[in-house]
Formats: sequence, structure tokens, C-alpha cells
Amino acid sequence: ESLRLGDHIGILNHGRLVQVGSPIDIIMNPADDYVAAFVKDVNRAKVIKAKIIMITPEKFKSLKEKNSNTIKVNEDSFLDEFLPKVCLTPATVEVVDKNGHVKGYITDKELSKALTKTHSNGVAKSQK
Repeated sequence: ESLRLGDHIGILNHGRLVQVGSPIDIIMNPADDYVAAFVKDVNRAKVIKAKIIMITPEKFKSLKEKNSNTIKVNEDSFLDEFLPKVCLTPATVEVVDKNGHVKGYITDKELSKALTKTHSNGVAKSQK
């Protein structure tokens, strides 16, 4: 709950501060095994917003594989708000701001990377 509500949190291990940062930083890049264990059961789809994982329109234009179906989502939408729709209908997710301007896109690759419990620092491993 604190990961979804807080904008800046700290993780303590036996009174020692082991990581401070945004919930996204902590979930996506845990500082050590203790933090990785702390966040391993977090439903990432309830914490990660569309704007966090989207790619730029320029990067999207360079992709060869695009889907003709498009689903528009607000940049502040949590993944769990639109994930069922994306899973039911293969589509490109277009991320827009509150005025409807396109800010970026989410492909299957970004969704997979955000929802998988593998981290770039190698602390937590995917549990397939």
C-alpha cells in the first residue's frame, strides 16, 4: 500500500536505511536482496503508471512491428486499469496527457519488462 500511495519512501532493515526513493525506483531497482524480498510480491500493475514505461513517439515510429488497433490511456493510469483490455485485444497503447496529446506508446515489450520480476542489477530473478 505504501508503494502505491507514497511518492518517496525509505526501506529499513534492522534500523538501517537500505534504500530511499520513489516506489518505482524501489520496485524496478532494489538496492539489495532484502529490498528485493520486500517488493517481490508487490502487484506491479497496481503501482506502475503508463508514463513510467512508455517509449517516446520517435522510438515508436522506428519500430517495425506495430499493431493496427490502438487503445488510448491517460499517462497517470496504473497498468492494472488498462491491462485487461490490452490482453483481450492485441493493441498498441497510446499514452496521452489530460489534454489528449500523445506523450508516448507502450508495446508488449515494455509491458513484459515492467511486469516481470527481473531487475537490471541482478538482485531479483524472474519467477516463471
